[in-house]
Parts: sequence; structure tokens; C-alpha cells
Amino acid sequence: MKHILCYGDSNTWGFQPGFGGRYPRPRRWPGVAEGLLGEDYVFLENGLNGRTTDFDDPELPYRNGLKGFAYAMVSQKPIDLLVLMLGTNDLKFATAEGSRDGMARILEEALHPQTYFPSGSSPVYTGEPKVLLLSPIRMLPGTVFDRPCGGPKDPAAESHRFAPPLPLPGGEIRSGIPGRGGGRRTLLAGRRPHGAGGPRRPGPGRGGKSPGHLFQGGVAMHFGEIKNCDIANGEGVRVTLFVSGCTNHCKNCFQPQTWDFNYGQPFTQETEEELLRLLSPRYIRGLTILGGEPFEPENQRALLPFLQKLRRELPEKNVWAFTGFTWEELHTEGSHPRCEVTDTLLGLIDVLVDGRYVEELKDIGLRFRGSSNQRLLDLNATRASGVLTQLPDQDRHGRKGE
Repeated sequence: MKHILCYGDSNTWGFQPGFGGRYPRPRRWPGVAEGLLGEDYVFLENGLNGRTTDFDDPELPYRNGLKGFAYAMVSQKPIDLLVLMLGTNDLKFATAEGSRDGMARILEEALHPQTYFPSGSSPVYTGEPKVLLLSPIRMLPGTVFDRPCGGPKDPAAESHRFAPPLPLPGGEIRSGIPGRGGGRRTLLAGRRPHGAGGPRRPGPGRGGKSPGHLFQGGVAMHFGEIKNCDIANGEGVRVTLFVSGCTNHCKNCFQPQTWDFNYGQPFTQETEEELLRLLSPRYIRGLTILGGEPFEPENQRALLPFLQKLRRELPEKNVWAFTGFTWEELHTEGSHPRCEVTDTLLGLIDVLVDGRYVEELKDIGLRFRGSSNQRLLDLNATRASGVLTQLPDQDRHGRKGE
């Protein structure tokens, strides 16, 4: 007998639109599938109205799918197949790409149960991990959310941008359901053996690859430019990376083209290697990251594994980052920029220039800043003292301010 766990949202729970009730088991899709496949298959339902991939709803607790995922897996073990169908509710908070990145984090755990929720002699899967990923349902034109939380203005149109099934991270891709013939519109990801490329690394926030590396056909971050021998964006001679994507949209921003998250080129493994090569000369003091906005959540997740690699391979280099968000915003739960990797990323940065550019506070005499509200934060001193510490306030000519 095959046991299939269905992890999803209201479409899996069986919500009745307009009534708020629940369809009976024979009408819910897991029940329909069970009836079609026969008595040798048991579909285990784990649906929750409003569930997201990895977004916290400020008014509906316990809806973050990643946070509840381990409980669902461990409580229903052993299973033969995991079916994932999430993403619709993500559009309250993010675009289709943001939903994809959230699903990547769930998939990372789904394909590596012994890493994320080890179960000893009682394994989660009966064999190698197998995952069936179903694309979210397309919403009818004109459909809107009662409580949008910063997502796209037209979520129905955005739901049509969910791509066809993408190759899953490190997975063997094939069609069909275990024990049945091959089928159309199905996608199974079986964990590849170590001989096919070696063991996988843990996922984002755990020292591993970002969602952009996990998905073929999509990346988590783009960049507009890399400058070598830059002396304008930090102390000493530096290499500067301008990432793409920014939601701050400061008035008279000096490069508004970088607001577009798809501006420039994809940030790839080859980009990382080129940056490390440019940073290697002794006269290069370090790396500066600006944009765009490095602390957009999707950019944080892409930058984290690279900065971890930089710290391992070139520990003598320092790292500066410019952000339109304030230090306080980055540490406020529920704020736009704060995500699961923010604290780890900040721990890899030496100097943070924070605050939005304010045209009315423009001051061309400031060092490495455009407006007087922005701060040069010494994060090493801050970590050592526990008190937010700024670098000495000097103008561009090295004169200390009053």
C-alpha cells in the first residue's frame, strides 16, 4: 500500500467558496485521486486555508508552510510520496518569483529529511525521497485578496505567471506515480545518488545555496554592474557589486534602472568566481555591495552563500554594504526587509551604510553618503559592544564634523 502526503492550502483542505464550509472527502482532490487509483493508495491530507510557502501572515497565525512542514512530515511517516501544492496565498505578499523561492526552501527540506528532521530508525520516506510538485491554480480574472500585504496589484494576472513545472533541485525528473504507469502533467523529483554530482548542501540560511541556485531556469538575483578598483564606495581600493531590484524608489535615485529586479545579468556561479578573482590582489581592501537594494529579501538569500564563501576563501577582505533600509527596520519582525537570513547576512558585513536617500537632506560633503540621515555603521564595533556604533563622522576631505 502506498501512502501519499498532500501538503497544501485551501485547495487541498477543500474550502467551499462563498460558503466557508468544507467539501466532503469524496469531492476533495485527494479523495478523488484516491478513488481513481484504488484501494492500494492512501492519500493523507494536510491542507490549511491561507497557507503560504514561507510567508508570515500578520493576521492569520500558523500559515507559514515552511514552519509547519517538519511536523507534517514526521507525524505521517513513513510516506511513499509527498505532493506539494502551494503558492496562491503567496501572492498576498510577493510575486510569482517570490513564491518560487519560498517553494525552493520547502523542497530543500523535503528532499533531505535526515538533514532537517532526522528520524533515526523510523525514516520519513519508505525509500528515496520522492516529491510531486503541482503548480498553483490560476485565479479567475478580477480575483483580489481581502488583505493584500504588499503583493502584486493584480494577483489574478500574476497567478498566470507561475511557470510550468521546473526541474527540482538536484532531482531525477520523471513522470508518473509510484506503482502506476507514466502520466502527463506530473513531475517527480527523486533524490539523486551521491555519485551523480556528490551530496547536496543544506539550503538557504544553513550555509548552502540560495533558491536561485536551486532552480534551473530561474535565478534569485540579477546584477547591473561590477566595478574593479573603486575608491568611491568605501575605504581603500575596492571591488563593487551593484545588485538589481529595489522597492524603496528614492526620489532622484542616481540609478533608477536598478529598481528592476531583472535588470542586468543573472548572478551565477561564474559571477561569484569572477568576483573572487577580482578581490584576490593584495591592494584590494574588500568588497562593497550596493544597488539596487542588497537587503531585498530575495537578494539577501542570493548574497548569503557568496559572502560565506568570500569569508572562507579571502578572510582578510572586508565587506561594506549600502541599504536604503535602516538598521532598525532590518531588526523589526514583520518588516519588509527582514527574513530568515538577515541576521546571518549582517554578521558577515563590516560596515553598513543605512537609510534611504532623502533629496531634501542632500549633502555633497558627506563621506560615502548622499544625505545627512544616512549612517556609517561600524558593525564589528557594534557586535563587540552590543551598542549601535557609527564610524567617525568625517567629510570627503577627512575633516571631522562638529
